[in-house]
Amino acid sequence: MKYACGSKIKEMNELIKKEELLLKKAEEIRDNEDLKKEVLNHVKSTKRIFEKFKDSNVKAIEQHLRNAEGQRRFFEYVRKVIPFSEFRTTHLVTRQGYIQQKGVDAKFSTDLILLAQSNAFDVAILLTGDADLKESIKLIRERYGKLVFIVAYYSQIPEERKDNTISEDLLSECDYFINLCDLTESDIQQISDRKR
Repeated sequence: MKYACGSKIKEMNELIKKEELLLKKAEEIRDNEDLKKEVLNHVKSTKRIFEKFKDSNVKAIEQHLRNAEGQRRFFEYVRKVIPFSEFRTTHLVTRQGYIQQKGVDAKFSTDLILLAQSNAFDVAILLTGDADLKESIKLIRERYGKLVFIVAYYSQIPEERKDNTISEDLLSECDYFINLCDLTESDIQQISDRKR
């Protein structure tokens, strides 16, 4: 992931240098002021696009570093508080200046099915809303008789639907749905107090 971001920034730096060279050459146009002005405007505009794209990649890397540090601290905290916990991670990739995890759904589905098959749990409490998990949830309920509770945010108010974190398809596959939308400030405070 670092290599992909670094190579993209290097590529942008090379393109910006080329535009700077073109700017110098355009400055040397003497016999046609209109052409000179047109070329200079075009090259400056192109250079700004490359600089903006480079900046978005740099910001993505900085954000990733902040996120990674927060995750590391969170993982350390959970390991101390919850014995025998295990964290499973996947690779990160960059796409158009954004950092994304890849393979999460496949790993999650596989683990869920294997754990159900080995009878490692009776009730799965999943903090997800991803429709890609629908088939694996259906399988563990039907074949292995496991109960599935899903915790996510779901609002039926049209203006708030963009904030929903669960697919409507997934709602029909769980045994019980805990809607974070329904929690009051008091509920959240009580959960926090119990945790302390």
